[in-house]
Amino acid sequence: ENRMQMGDYTGAVKEFEQYIRITNRSDRLPDSWSNIADAKFRLGDLEGAAEAWEHLADTYPSSEQAAAALASLGRLAYEQGEFEKSKGYYNRLRDSGGRYGQSAGVGIGRAQLAMGELLAAKEEFEAVLEANPANGAARNGLGEVLISQGDYAGARDVLEPVTRQGISESGAEGMVLIGRSHRLEGNQEVALEVFGTVQALYEAFDEWVAQAIYESAVIHILQGEPGKARLRLQEILQSYNGTRAADMAA
Repeated sequence: ENRMQMGDYTGAVKEFEQYIRITNRSDRLPDSWSNIADAKFRLGDLEGAAEAWEHLADTYPSSEQAAAALASLGRLAYEQGEFEKSKGYYNRLRDSGGRYGQSAGVGIGRAQLAMGELLAAKEEFEAVLEANPANGAARNGLGEVLISQGDYAGARDVLEPVTRQGISESGAEGMVLIGRSHRLEGNQEVALEVFGTVQALYEAFDEWVAQAIYESAVIHILQGEPGKARLRLQEILQSYNGTRAADMAA
């Protein structure tokens, strides 16, 4: 664990693997596998991290670390575009019980949304919000479903409480979605104001700031202002490299 704290993740993996080979403390093994997965993830070894999380979830299914491993596997699969696989992990997480029920519901809903299963996703997000109306991730998910269905005003009603919960990543995402709802509704100037607010208030959340700038560039293109759009796209590439918006702007 000292190597983890010092950032020596390669050394940490070796030490935890050695510990697993020699220890007779079976109660410490889930924690060791969790640390191996975390260290490999930090090293960029996503396949190795996934294998460690899989082993942990399969071998010690009743441990607290197993639930966290399933959440990590679901998130990783989603980020890699494997939405059906992601949904499977989150279903396993929900079936395991415990404190991850809402996270599992949101994960399932997001995977379904990504696959175009709007009605199923809507049901998942609404179920989470019935249990906890303050869940920002579920509100953002439901808002995105409503935008996809063309219910822009309904989406804003769902999303606005998220933006009033303080400066957070959920708030940044919610504000971007509100801006998108205005853009798709044809209120381009209002949308530009909202996207400008994202850049001003949520500067700590690069992913969403970059997305707001990208959507502003889309508006400039629609308004016949290619020069402004080009400047906005260049801003993303220069200041927000590594974000999804940068991939789209390239």
